[in-house]
Order: sequence, then structure tokens, then C-alpha cells
Amino acid sequence: MSGNVQGGKSTAPSESHGPTNTGRTYEYDVALSFAGEDRDRAEDIACALEAHGVTVFYDAFEKAELWGKDLPTFLADVYSNRARYCIMLLSQHYASKAYPTHERKAALARALSQQQEYVLPVRLDDTEVPGILSTVGRLDAGEESVGEIVECVLQKLGSRDASRTPRLAALYDSSLEPTPFASWTLFSTAGVSDQSVSFGSRRADGSPTCRIATTGREPVGVCKSFPSLRGRIEFEYQVEFSRSAGLNVFLYAIPMQETGIRRSGLIEVGADVQDDSRNALSPYRRRLVVPQAHYGDEKWHSAVLGFDFRETPTAFYTIFGPRVNEGSVHPAGGALLVSRVRLLAVRS
Repeated sequence: MSGNVQGGKSTAPSESHGPTNTGRTYEYDVALSFAGEDRDRAEDIACALEAHGVTVFYDAFEKAELWGKDLPTFLADVYSNRARYCIMLLSQHYASKAYPTHERKAALARALSQQQEYVLPVRLDDTEVPGILSTVGRLDAGEESVGEIVECVLQKLGSRDASRTPRLAALYDSSLEPTPFASWTLFSTAGVSDQSVSFGSRRADGSPTCRIATTGREPVGVCKSFPSLRGRIEFEYQVEFSRSAGLNVFLYAIPMQETGIRRSGLIEVGADVQDDSRNALSPYRRRLVVPQAHYGDEKWHSAVLGFDFRETPTAFYTIFGPRVNEGSVHPAGGALLVSRVRLLAVRS
């Protein structure tokens, strides 16, 4: 965790414990260890894992549990004893900050005492982190999407108690829509041109595809709304090209407010009007940031975006929003393809 307790929702730890191949049970399937500067990436992973029924120790999920605790003692116990695996997000910040160092020492002490892997490193940059040997297998967040990281975690966990897996109801499947993407709406802060968004079969198997493109700096995208505040969005994407000097391709799960008296249009949680200038950096959105390694690689990538807006103030429904340039500090021309979109709600 980052060393403070803020943001996110507060939930009690699961009372259901996942079995390991040694017969021992743990309170959490996974404990996330990260620096505060890397919180956005940690939260993406935590929410996506939770949407798959994985019990996750993530500090923003545990505000009530952490409140008033002696944190060094409590965290040492979590990372030493209470999780089946520890995912470490390795970065220059993780190597130098006090709480990540404390968590890492506890996790490595646990790793030394057992005969199977416990620490699962995910590299965010090229920093060498003390205690993590270069020979230890790791994932690279620059090459793997959040969905691909989550898939690896699920493979590690293997078969879990089915009673802990949320029941999911499929609300939408782009491959089954009679007129592909007919229920989607267009997004642009500069007015959508005919060339900004197009729909058609661009894949070898004929799967319907949405193409979002711009040659300029304006934010463009599409929106698909659905009546759920908890669930996951499964999709595949390909970045045809990007001329950005940084990151400019994003996919969002956006909590929306109910329209009513003196409030009309698509108004996000935290805003008062449609297209509020603060929306792109809203702390309420869930984000998948497409890594630059995927730009122009001519490959389709599978991804999952988990979300839980049940405790988000005024949230009424959710929008899935693929975007080019919205939220980028380096906006530029780019083209994003999205296909095989499935919207799934968690049934209570």
C-alpha cells in the first residue's frame, strides 16, 4: 500500500478462504504492495481482480479495517501470513518509499519460509528493487495490459471455491447486436466528424469493430451506457497508430448521475454539467491505460475493466468509454479499434 488510507470503497475482508495446494487457507487470494505514486495502476488491478471473484488486500478497500490500527504491525501480518500471493508493483518509487519497503521485507521473509512462489513482481519501470533477484520471473506492465495481468493471476490461483465467484449477468454483447454498435453514442469535445468514428467488420473472422480516430489533438471516442454499478467490461482492442509523445489511448468505466430537474444530458459523478472540463481526470472513473508497447503493434489485446460504483455518491448507471486523447497530457493523432465488447453485471 502507499502509506496512507484514502479513496476507494470500504469493505470487510471476505470470510471465505481460498485453499492452497499445501492445504492451508488464507483470508486473501492476493495482497497488493505498491507505492502511492503508482496507485492508479494498483487500483486497476485490484478492481479487475475483484470483478473476477478474487479476494484482494488493497488498502482503499480496507479503510475501516485499517482505521486506528498500528499500521506497521498490521501490514507485516498481512504480507507475511494472510495472503496466498503478494503482487509487488516494482518502480523507482517502490524501491525508495518507507511503507513499500516494510511490506516487501515482510513478504520476502514469508517467501523464504515456503517451498513455492509467493512474490509475484510486476515491473512498472527498469528500477532494480532491493531483495528482488533478477532471476525471479516477472511481468512487465509496459507489455501486458491489466487484463493480461489478471489472467495470469487467475491461472496462478487455479480452481477456486465457486461459491465465492460473483454471479454475472451478461447485459450486452457487441457481437450479437443486430446493427453493430447501433446503441452506442459518439463523444467529442470539438464535435464529431464523419471520419472520427466508424463501424464495420475489420477482423478476419468478421467480428464487428468500432474504429475511433483523429488526426488532431481533440478528444474523441464513443459511449455505451448500461444499468449496473458493479461488474466488469470485457473487450479486445488494437491501437492502429499514435503520434503522441506519451500516452493518449484510454478506456474508461464512468459512473453517471441520474438526470432530473435542471440536469439533463450525460452528466458524470462529480460534475454539474455535461462535458465538464474536469471529467477526464475524475477520481471516480476506472481507467485502463493502454501501454505504449501496444501502439502500432498490429495485435489484438484482450482486456478486462472491473468496476464497483455502489458506494460512489450519486452514481446511477455506468458508461463504457473508449477514448483517444481524453485525459492525455500529450494529445495527438491516433486510432483505436475496439471489438468483442461484453458488459457484465454482478448479481447480488
